Amino acid sequence: QNVDVLIHEATFETGLEVYASQMRHCTMAQAIDVGRRMNAKYTILWHFSQRYAKIPFLSERKDEEDSDKKQTKRPDNVCISFDFMRIHLSDLPRACELVPVFESMFYDEWLNMKKRQTRREQEPDYFAKNTRMIESKRKFVN
Repeated sequence: QNVDVLIHEATFETGLEVYASQMRHCTMAQAIDVGRRMNAKYTILWHFSQRYAKIPFLSERKDEEDSDKKQTKRPDNVCISFDFMRIHLSDLPRACELVPVFESMFYDEWLNMKKRQTRREQEPDYFAKNTRMIESKRKFVN
């Protein structure tokens, strides 16, 4: 409780809670919620799935046309980390400000992830069809 920095794995994007639970990981929204409940001043997300080759699918962009959807926005005290990243505590506010910059830099990748998310939402049995793959991965991990 009341920590300065929480470093939390966020392997899967929001909306993949089924995968996250079965693989014993968290989604980005779950990790952010842990930081909120712990009253962490800053939450650094790490350990993203390989499905996010360039940038994790963290938040809705402000220029999104889907403004009618009630999506949880990324809080200002959340940042993402990369391999071999070093940061001084005093630089955390600036690191959190970089998330939208990274999303703009990798806009094409971000847009592809958004399209995949939309397809998943429109396919009601998406997770049921992929359960076998999840089960086999879980056996491999154990």
